[in-house]
Amino acid sequence: MLNLLQAEFYKLMKKKFFIVIFLFISLSLFYALGMKFNWKMVSVNTKDLSLFIYLSFMWKLQIVLGIPLIYLTYTASNMFSSEIINGQILLEITKVASRKRLLIAKFLTMVLGSFIYLINFFFCSIILYLTFVWKSSYGVKNLLYPLELGKNLALTSLCDLFFIIVLIAITMIFSISKPAFTSAILTFTIYLVLKLLSYIDTINFLLPGYFSLVNNAEINFFTISCQLVICSTILFLCLKIAIICFNKKNF
Repeated sequence: MLNLLQAEFYKLMKKKFFIVIFLFISLSLFYALGMKFNWKMVSVNTKDLSLFIYLSFMWKLQIVLGIPLIYLTYTASNMFSSEIINGQILLEITKVASRKRLLIAKFLTMVLGSFIYLINFFFCSIILYLTFVWKSSYGVKNLLYPLELGKNLALTSLCDLFFIIVLIAITMIFSISKPAFTSAILTFTIYLVLKLLSYIDTINFLLPGYFSLVNNAEINFFTISCQLVICSTILFLCLKIAIICFNKKNF
């Protein structure tokens, strides 16, 4: 399995995955420079911008714009559909001998890539805040104020990432029989349906991706537990379905 993961990770690097990640993270650079030099095009409602507030704002902006969702799901779908179309998948199956192992390896590679995206985003955003924002008119002396926000940011960002991983699993199901672009569009359609359902207050906390979909989501033990159970169940079912579909696929 380790050799498979290394091979899939190498292919991910050949797709310029990390370069694209840094391009998306440059959105934080744009806002940091705007705050430093008071650009009129950069609109921030508060003057007391601590590190946690800045990170929360930038991460939420990424989620609202759908940047990690669109890119990661398209990359995941392309890992299957492009190799199926050009026939490379047949060679991999012949070498590996287990379709299940191959599918799990591709999925775990995307999970690792998603975590790298998250870690790089926060690392770069912290550097940008300390370099440009902290000493500007927006910065505050107490970097870690408020601490509660920092804890909530850590929890919700991990839940956001878990939701994206679930959508990656859904995309991989589509990509077994459909082109990468079509698979990504279908997954994004599911996301839009969930977004519409999230406006129903009585059920939105039961939707996978509650923290990503609802702007003022309640962050407590109950909602976090619900999300972990719901997303874990959906992820397990999606992987089972993907394995069944992949095993039935004729090449």
